[in-house]
Amino acid sequence: MGKFGDIGILAGIFFLGLVQAANAAGVSVGTPANNAVVTSPVNLQAQSTSCDGQPVSTMAYSVGSGPISTPVNGHSLNQQVNLPGGTQIVHVKSWGNKGAGCVSDLTLTVVSNGVTVTMP
Repeated sequence: MGKFGDIGILAGIFFLGLVQAANAAGVSVGTPANNAVVTSPVNLQAQSTSCDGQPVSTMAYSVGSGPISTPVNGHSLNQQVNLPGGTQIVHVKSWGNKGAGCVSDLTLTVVSNGVTVTMP
């Protein structure tokens, strides 16, 4: 390829990367932050106005490979989520009005909200 033909290929790869990044960013989680240490229940707040170019009509979440929560109509989610102790992956999901799906994954470390006493 010529000198300028390579630039076109690189520009195409760059553009594809931007499109994939935009699709991955379809769900914005406000709280909790990714990699946070939390106690249960967790206040999960997220929003998604566009998913793969479609207006968002529904949102939900799931924990690990568990079932999806009851979907919420609209483009925001504000729910108390009960989580078992340990490291948990929370999948926050949105769906566009024509069926597109977007997800943002959170890794959370859930600790007991009780008092821990250690002996010297």
